[in-house]
Amino acid sequence: MPLLRLTSGRELHFIDEETVKANLQERGFENDTAFIQLGHSDLEPNQYEGGLKVWECTKILCDFIEDNAERFQGKSVLELGCGSALPAILSKEIGAEEVAAQDFNSSVIDCFTLDNVLANGLSKGSLKLMAASWADLRGQLSNKSFDIVIASETIYNTSNYEAFHLAIDHSLKEDGVAWIVAKEFYFGLGGSAFVFLDFVKSKGIFKGEIIDPPRRGNDSEQGYAKVIIQLTRR
Repeated sequence: MPLLRLTSGRELHFIDEETVKANLQERGFENDTAFIQLGHSDLEPNQYEGGLKVWECTKILCDFIEDNAERFQGKSVLELGCGSALPAILSKEIGAEEVAAQDFNSSVIDCFTLDNVLANGLSKGSLKLMAASWADLRGQLSNKSFDIVIASETIYNTSNYEAFHLAIDHSLKEDGVAWIVAKEFYFGLGGSAFVFLDFVKSKGIFKGEIIDPPRRGNDSEQGYAKVIIQLTRR
């Protein structure tokens, strides 16, 4: 089984592509966009947003969560655009009291996210899993708010900023904090950490800032540096 090894050596497991493909077929999603796109394209705007892939920023977010474990212990946590949900799973493992995870596609939740929860030794009901768009998330939350909202690789497309910002606003407690890990720039997609921070500033609801120096993975290109964005209410 594939795994994500954190800087500390901790391992988080996720199911492989062949298992995902089998799940999609066996669980009635053979005509779903996620199944059609699997292995062909990471994105189909407003239909499939890459939820069946473990993205580069996932490890950075997980390392951040583990490094700040005391801030998660006993807290309620929501992961937006969860896909693999490894950050949400880790949050539960290190002591978060309540954890929820949202993805755009029900096929991703039912055939990838849930299996990853089980693969890491957690029970089926240990995380609240939700399939919904960011625009529709408020209805599923039923006015529930969280101490912490986390996300990774969610700001690549500027056309989604309004809905993403609204989802954070609806789900974050007044004294809560959101952490978003993203690349500084997404070439060809319009989004970037700096464009998103400008958008946040224009809305006047959150204070947004980059809290750590840019981090780099296996590549060394300037455009692929990753940053951690923190949002708190003004």
